[in-house]
Amino acid sequence: MPDENLKILTYNAGLFRIRVFGRTLVAPAPHIEERFAALAPALLSSGADIIALQEVYDLEHRVSLIASLERAYPYRAAWPERRWGRMCSGLMLFSKYPIAAAQPHSFRDLPFDERLAVEKGMLSAEIDVGRFGRIGVTNCHHTSGGALWDPEGRLADRLRSRQYRQLFAMLSSTAPTRHLAIGDFNAGPEASGENYRELIASGYADAWAERHGSRSEPTWDPANPLNAKGPHRATSAQRLDHVLLSPGLAQAARVAGAKIVFEQPCVELSGHPPVTVSDHYGLMVELEANRP
Repeated sequence: MPDENLKILTYNAGLFRIRVFGRTLVAPAPHIEERFAALAPALLSSGADIIALQEVYDLEHRVSLIASLERAYPYRAAWPERRWGRMCSGLMLFSKYPIAAAQPHSFRDLPFDERLAVEKGMLSAEIDVGRFGRIGVTNCHHTSGGALWDPEGRLADRLRSRQYRQLFAMLSSTAPTRHLAIGDFNAGPEASGENYRELIASGYADAWAERHGSRSEPTWDPANPLNAKGPHRATSAQRLDHVLLSPGLAQAARVAGAKIVFEQPCVELSGHPPVTVSDHYGLMVELEANRP
C-alpha cells in the first residue's frame, strides 16, 4: 500500500510521431520504440503514487502501458479513443488510489496545425487519496505553438494564456477544493515568463518553487541528444513541466520533496550512444499532509 506521503510524477513521454501506412514520417524525438520499451520499467521504478503522462499517442503504446503497469497501478484514466481523424490527446493518468471520476476537456484555442492533428486538452480525475481525502488531478498539455509558431513568441504566448484561462475557469467551477494541475505547460521561469507568471497569479502554488525557491532546473534541455536535431533545438533550457497546488491543497499539505527524474541516458541503442527515455525529463513531487 502507498505510504502516508503522496508522490506525484508528471512526465512528457515524447512519443509523438506521424505515421502513414505504418511508416513514421515525422518524429521530433527519435528512437521511439527503443525508448518506449524503457518507459514502463522507469515508471515502475519511480515509486510514484500518481503518474500523469503526456504524449502517449499510439493506441498500441497505451494498451501496452496499461498491461505493464496494471499490478502496481490498478486505477487509470485516459482520453477516449477515436476511430478516425485526429489523434487523441496522448494524456494518461495512473494511480495506486481509486479514481472516482474522469473527464476529458478539449482546448477551445489551438494553432491550426495542432487542431487538425490532435485533440489537445486536459484530463481531469478525482482520486481518493487516504488521509489527503478526495483530491482533483488535472493532467495538462498546453501548446508549444505547433509547427509554425515560435514557442516563445507573442502568438504562442497569447494562445497559451487563453488555454490557462480555460483551465482555471474549469477548476474553479468543477474541481474539489484540493486540486493538482500538473503536466507540460510549455512555459516556465526561463521561457515565456509572462505565461509562467500568469500560472502563479492564479493562486496555485508551484511545488518546485515551494521547495527550491528561485533555483530552477530544466525539464527540457536542447543539449539532450534527442533534441539536438529537433524543431526546438535553438531554444533555451527550460523548466516547462509543473505540479501546481490549489490553495486548499497547499494549506492541507507541505511540499516535502521536488526533484527532476529520468535525466540520465539509460536507453541502449545499436550503433549510437544511449539516450534518455524522453526528450523531456520527469518531475517528481512529494506531499506530506499537515497534522490536524
